[in-house]
Amino acid sequence: MHLLSIFLILLFKPNYLVKVWGWATQNSEVSVQFASQNVNVTTDNSGKWLATLNAMSANKNPQVLTIKSGTGTETAKLETLLIGDGS
Repeated sequence: MHLLSIFLILLFKPNYLVKVWGWATQNSEVSVQFASQNVNVTTDNSGKWLATLNAMSANKNPQVLTIKSGTGTETAKLETLLIGDGS
């Protein structure tokens, strides 16, 4: 799994779906956890994966985004992420 290939914004816009994507071993499981949401996806034949998080309300509390391989052997964490409009 190659969790270093993750793309996202650090300030999530409130009330919009949030898409997080990356690459891992082909046909493997990936778990994405953020703000009380847990989304499990399977990579495609080329190893690409896409997880869509539900829309969230603005929140001043920093959140943690955690992405794990299906076996739990690899984990990537991004901390201090905010949900807001930047104003």
